[in-house]
Amino acid sequence: MKTRLVRNLAMYVIAGAYGALMGLSITRTKTFSPDQGFLFSLAGVGIALIGVFIAKSISGRIVVSLPPIKPRQLLGLKIFFSGFFVAINGWLVATLIHTDAGIRIAMLGIVIGFVGMGVHFVLGFKRNHG
Repeated sequence: MKTRLVRNLAMYVIAGAYGALMGLSITRTKTFSPDQGFLFSLAGVGIALIGVFIAKSISGRIVVSLPPIKPRQLLGLKIFFSGFFVAINGWLVATLIHTDAGIRIAMLGIVIGFVGMGVHFVLGFKRNHG
């Protein structure tokens, strides 16, 4: 029970931190004023927490209603999610720390994401022989 509570709390804290960083990074672009950093960070935290709450509230019902899936079929989605995570971190690095390095990291994440999509399609539509 205690580890479950800590895991849920950690998920909300990590999502809130990423939401705050994403909100702050939006104000670093030329479109918005840096004075709006706190407001955008607060909005990012709110959006992230609402997203995690919705995902946690419906995930149990979705898992029960789906047929069982082999873990190997989910390999492409895991690779895709890893690429998405790398691309998000690239965006944060590009807007908050160093533009050129962040763009390269984001491009790497996009490439990893497309590889994951390819793996997912190949494994998902492969016919089982034998």
